[in-house]
Amino acid sequence: MATPVSRLSEALLIRVMEEHGFIEWEKVHTLGRPALRVPRTLLPEFQAAPHDVKDRIREILYRAGHFRQLANQPGAEIPWMALPMPRWPTWGLCVSCGEPSPRWRCSACALALALALELEPMDLMEEDPRLADAGDGSAAHGDAGG
Repeated sequence: MATPVSRLSEALLIRVMEEHGFIEWEKVHTLGRPALRVPRTLLPEFQAAPHDVKDRIREILYRAGHFRQLANQPGAEIPWMALPMPRWPTWGLCVSCGEPSPRWRCSACALALALALELEPMDLMEEDPRLADAGDGSAAHGDAGG
């Protein structure tokens, strides 16, 4: 589930991108993650953000870099877009990272995937109405409920 730090981090990262910030993908090889270039108009706010918010943004950028590398691998198969993890995806856990999530992907992985594929972040982060109240999984499996 999204925490307040997660929400603040994701909102700040989305604002950076909306204000024409950009990601330097080639930095993955030196930093272990892409570098974020923050527009000058948001730099004071970004610099004033708590360390845990900036750490979470770094984590999202790490995920985006990993997903982008997967997307650019040669081959006929569509990549799974998952971080290296020791277990199979399970209902109620993010298919990409394994964190608890009411959706297929947690909001951090959805944002990272949108950034990696150069999509509008909100395209992958919108709440799926079929999953909104599906704590038992019934809505996601098409059950009518009665």
